Amino acid sequence: MDYQQRLLRFVSDAVHDLAGPVDQVGSLVSLFVHRYRGETDPEARALLKHIETAAARLATTAAGLRGYFQVCGGECRNIRVDARAALQKALLALHYETREAQAEITSGELPDVHGDPNLVTTLFQAIVQNSLKFRRLDVPPRIRITAERLPAVCRFSITDNGIGIDPQFREEVFLAFRKLNGHTYPGAGLGLAAARAIVEAHGGRIWIADSHGPGTTVMFELPPDVD
Repeated sequence: MDYQQRLLRFVSDAVHDLAGPVDQVGSLVSLFVHRYRGETDPEARALLKHIETAAARLATTAAGLRGYFQVCGGECRNIRVDARAALQKALLALHYETREAQAEITSGELPDVHGDPNLVTTLFQAIVQNSLKFRRLDVPPRIRITAERLPAVCRFSITDNGIGIDPQFREEVFLAFRKLNGHTYPGAGLGLAAARAIVEAHGGRIWIADSHGPGTTVMFELPPDVD
């Protein structure tokens, strides 16, 4: 095990050990606020609200880190992946978020790729979830997934009608903890970072493409399945 692997394992174990106390603190703070809401003065209530918000953010970050290190630290299999089935599995996991947002998600024919089925599912889930999260106010999300088989790669495109990404930040959005909108939107800022880690583990690349009109188009390439 080299230095980078040891460091990754150390951080992953540390995050796992911290998750329990973080969740416990959040639960205790929420219980305290609920139980003693009417027995504290306005200043104390305001401070408790800040503590509750901070605890929730900490829990979200811990959960995001657990998921990120599961992606980065796991072994990437190399078998045939039914991309259509992987997408359907991802959309099933996002069923409640999709319904709440009143989103319309459509897809074209998706070619089989070569890689890890679970990671490809997580890849679709991370990008689609990002589109659901960064939607425009009072505009139902419209998300379209397409793909094409090129000579050496399968190129996928996920386009939405959300708030979009300023061209100057198209690379930055793939960095861990980069939250361009501050804490306006929930999450730890790890979704697209995990997507990049998955794509690169398959020897591919991922980028933000030019969009015609509002929204964002995320494109990525994966190796094709060879019969």
